[in-house]
Amino acid sequence: MISRPDDVRNGIRTIGAVNVQTSDMPAMRKPDPADTRALRDAFARFVTGVTVVTTQSDAGPMAITANSFTSVSLDPPLVLWCLGRGSNRYEAFRTARHFAIHVLAADQREICDLFARDGAALAQVPHSRNAQGVPVLTQYLARFDCVL
Repeated sequence: MISRPDDVRNGIRTIGAVNVQTSDMPAMRKPDPADTRALRDAFARFVTGVTVVTTQSDAGPMAITANSFTSVSLDPPLVLWCLGRGSNRYEAFRTARHFAIHVLAADQREICDLFARDGAALAQVPHSRNAQGVPVLTQYLARFDCVL
């Protein structure tokens, strides 16, 4: 079902509808806005990597765990990551000109959990600064230094 062109909620244009079914559900169903568990469980079955995104903000060094990361283009090299407007770190990243995206290993779960809870916790993790002054973790599988 495609929505009307003027169907915009919270600044996001809705262009379709999603129904969900997992292997342990008897039938396809429309997600219930009051109970998002079925939809969350279905999304959780998609294996994805985890990243930590860092920047230098007016409030100091900032980090956030993000699994909404993907490559967009090789030429020019472009990546995409998403942050909800409701995040208390949204403004720091929205206004950042430079940031770094760190792809982490499976044994770095504690770091992911730390930045999922506390964006100002960089003092607890070994890090340095890149040429643009962005805090960067010292251990990662891959790192992307980005500029807007």
